[in-house]
Amino acid sequence: ELTIYNYSKDLGKFEYHIRKIKNITDTGQLTAKDIEEYFYHLKTTQKETTTNRRLSVVKSLFEYLLDHKLILENYAKGLRHAKIVRKKPRYLTVEQYKSLLEATAGLQQGQMYKTIIIMLANTGLRISELLNLTLDDVRGSDVIYVTGKGKKERPVEISGALKEDIGSFLSFREKLSAKVPYLFISSWNRKLSVDRVQDTFRILAVKAGLISAKTKANWVTPHVLRHSFASWLNDEGIDIKTIQELLGHSSITTTQIYTHIDRKKRVEAVRKVSEKISS
Repeated sequence: ELTIYNYSKDLGKFEYHIRKIKNITDTGQLTAKDIEEYFYHLKTTQKETTTNRRLSVVKSLFEYLLDHKLILENYAKGLRHAKIVRKKPRYLTVEQYKSLLEATAGLQQGQMYKTIIIMLANTGLRISELLNLTLDDVRGSDVIYVTGKGKKERPVEISGALKEDIGSFLSFREKLSAKVPYLFISSWNRKLSVDRVQDTFRILAVKAGLISAKTKANWVTPHVLRHSFASWLNDEGIDIKTIQELLGHSSITTTQIYTHIDRKKRVEAVRKVSEKISS
């Protein structure tokens, strides 16, 4: 569902570029230079992963147009994807997490967003998985089942403390629209959208002093709470296989990016070895 939504948005971005920026109204007017310029625009304004996804969407579009003889040549075919440099994921410290929670005070729908933050930080759910939860999914549950990537279902454990937080929110939520089955809904009694949550996280991050109001990119996203959950598990000495299962990763290689060790621990580890072999 989220993938289709993102692809639709990507096509919309491309359409906006060729219509508004390039003033092209017909696909037959497109040239190889137009596509190269769009790709350059992506590389200079977007992350590598976003650039590659949008390029893939454009390539698929041109294959479709070529198959249906709406264009004579696929100008996007020869473009190579941007090289991705794998970076260590960013995550919140416990203090930053608490600051984010405190920032929900006084916010419209603040109780809902506080619950969203708490649930993401305590479960490692993807934001799409969280927003797909229904009232029936969470009522009195010690475990909830979510459908993640590849339509794979996995159990998500609910701690006693989290169960209490969810229960408190349910008391509030059940006074709202009963017609909408989803746990989290907008002010218009509709399923809460990913975009709305992303926008609100930026507001909260600024309020919490985690980013500047002038900063264009916001690193304090719902997905950073997933990273934080994994990082905190690793800090507590939880084995990588368990972390993999909790996150719903199909490959343990993906999980290994969270097995960082902070500098203090490295220094302490080296000191202990030095003492051991020097004595």
